[in-house]
Amino acid sequence: MANTKSNDLLIEIGTEELPARGLDALSQAFTQRIASGLEKAELSFTQIKSFCSPRRLAVLIYELTPFQPDRVNTKRGPAKTQAYDASGAPTEILKRFAEASGVGVDQLTLHETPKGAWIVLEQKETGKTAEALIPNIVREALQTLPLPKRMRWNSSDESFIRPVHWVVLMLANKVLPATYFNIPSDSKTRGHRFHCLPPITIDSPQQYEALLHSPGFVVADFQKRKTDIRNQLLQAASKQNAIPILEEDLLEEVTGLVEWPVVMLGKFSAEFLELPREVLITSMQVHQKCFAVEDTKTKKLLPYFLITSNIASIDPTCVIHGNECVMSARLSDAAFYKVFDQKISLRDRRENLKQVIFQQGLGSLWDKCLRISELSAHIAPLIHANPTDTQRASQLCKTDLLTQMVKEFPELQGVMGKYYALHDKESEAVAIAIEEHYHPRFAEDSLPTTPEGIALALADRIDTLVGLFGLGKRATGDKDPFALRRQALGVLRILIEKHLDLDLLQLLKFTQQQYSQQNVTLPSPGFIEALMDFCYERLRAWTTESNISSRVFDAVLENRPTSPDDFNRRLLAVNSFRMMPEAESLAQANKRVKNILAKTEPLTGEVEIKLIKEAAEKSLLAALINKEAEIAPFMQQKQYENALRSLAELKVPVDAFFDQVMVMVDDAPLRNNRLKLLNRLRALFLEIADISVL
Repeated sequence: MANTKSNDLLIEIGTEELPARGLDALSQAFTQRIASGLEKAELSFTQIKSFCSPRRLAVLIYELTPFQPDRVNTKRGPAKTQAYDASGAPTEILKRFAEASGVGVDQLTLHETPKGAWIVLEQKETGKTAEALIPNIVREALQTLPLPKRMRWNSSDESFIRPVHWVVLMLANKVLPATYFNIPSDSKTRGHRFHCLPPITIDSPQQYEALLHSPGFVVADFQKRKTDIRNQLLQAASKQNAIPILEEDLLEEVTGLVEWPVVMLGKFSAEFLELPREVLITSMQVHQKCFAVEDTKTKKLLPYFLITSNIASIDPTCVIHGNECVMSARLSDAAFYKVFDQKISLRDRRENLKQVIFQQGLGSLWDKCLRISELSAHIAPLIHANPTDTQRASQLCKTDLLTQMVKEFPELQGVMGKYYALHDKESEAVAIAIEEHYHPRFAEDSLPTTPEGIALALADRIDTLVGLFGLGKRATGDKDPFALRRQALGVLRILIEKHLDLDLLQLLKFTQQQYSQQNVTLPSPGFIEALMDFCYERLRAWTTESNISSRVFDAVLENRPTSPDDFNRRLLAVNSFRMMPEAESLAQANKRVKNILAKTEPLTGEVEIKLIKEAAEKSLLAALINKEAEIAPFMQQKQYENALRSLAELKVPVDAFFDQVMVMVDDAPLRNNRLKLLNRLRALFLEIADISVL
């Protein structure tokens, strides 16, 4: 018998099939909003669990408190001096306050504070019941969900991502009265669309998951369903001494497509294995939502694929045969595209790039290729890339966008460019660069491996960033329709992870010149500086994820190094320096020096030895002269960590100086000389970063 004493809350929104991509994220967002609403209402609980499938979003909250705690609301009135006259009688101000509050003067109290005495009204408010609060909490959660597109399907003014067909809202064994989308809440849920037709009555929230599993034929827990699919895939492939190619994005999507997963093995003609591996995998994944299979030892693709069905069919062979027929047709199309595309070489397709607009206001893909050809040729000798291969790759890198294969499978841009280039007898370096110039495609993606690929990848992204920023099309808030953040991060990752000490600001200005030479007007004022700031902020976000604090970043940013690789070297050095015992004292001293110098006129000229009187002054000057010579080779080799370790030894003479020497003395020549000494100290640290920010 179900336990009906526990005060658990069940919320289920039953819908038509929800978008499979992002289903789990949508479910987590719904759960988080329910949790936030309960916490805001001061309704505590012990645990919250989310469920989702193609036809439902659900949340189960365990041991919800039945009432809000009582509150005492305090309303502040006039000050004591305004509330009573000299004889202690209530003033008109106090009487009006009492009247406006709906109480008598005798119900007001005097509240003493260190800042004075005030009249206050304290009223006890009894906490509301959970039953009364929950319907609005659910309504607000539904209304604030981050849905890309909402739709309406009945006379209700409410909208949702898909039409809603049932709502379950139960607290313990009681249905809470509420109406959403013109549908009253109930205790009845729906099972699998085909395996369980009658509605399922829920007696208590604890039964929910078990009832959906049986008799409902629904694995309601997204992660359990995902694990089940993964295990079935591995088991089915193992029967062929193979392993499935488990793309996490596809696994997530398939989990969002099925409620009762059943994995089956299909087969296709071995002749299709002559197609490029990427074509086979993409065709299976994109069109059929199937998983490719490779040999356990050789890692070569096998002529099999894995289907994740949403039914436990009484005749699985029929399901498999149907999928095999569709798969054969898809792969036949891909084979045709390959043969058809190879009739025209990439170099013969170049002229057609003039007919394809890159971006309104920035010319065609032909124009873009000309610009990145010049920029990549400029970058090539700086990173030891072959200039001839780099320029050749830049001329051909967008031509595969005109092929039938890439039109059918946009995910294969660059990949097919490589295969078609090799078929056209282009050099291997050119072919690889064509493929690699799209890398990294996302935050954690692999980087280009060849110098030519690196040069082309940088040129392509920098050209896009400069052009779009020049048109004023910038990322704002959570809107980034041109993926500029991803483009900038790609540039930064390549330069930093490949240890390429290139001046990014110079590359941006060089690209601006290429646009000018094509008579392309980039009207946004000051956009190069804005773009550089944008790159700095992307670098900040990226390095903060690596546990480098914003203060360390700001310390380096004060110098505005324009080479991301150099910026990163300084970041690592300062981050290491701040862990040293001398760091705090030297940071404070630098801040003190910065504040002193900020209040004085800029000083020129060298420190005059004849004006050095105090022993601490002499000691600091000698230490500075020594350190200037000592860190010079470190700075030349950009060994910033070694330089800062050396400068840490200045702690003793710096502390002694501030303990024993008065800087702002009346004697102007002496004062200015000491300020020059401090300026020399600050300049030494500023060669690396402004550690006063620490």
